[in-house]
Amino acid sequence: MGQFLMRIFAPDYNHLKIQVTDYHSNTFEDAKSVMQLDDLRDCIGIGGSWTELVE
Repeated sequence: MGQFLMRIFAPDYNHLKIQVTDYHSNTFEDAKSVMQLDDLRDCIGIGGSWTELVE
């Protein structure tokens, strides 16, 4: 698997934006709201804090 760059940042208090690129031809970008991130945490079975989700 080649190298890639991932950038995750919060453009505002209610969203998280994810950008990933391999600097060649593949680029991915997505924005998730706090509600969507809460749903993701519930779907993968992490019932704890956001710190536990990131780890």
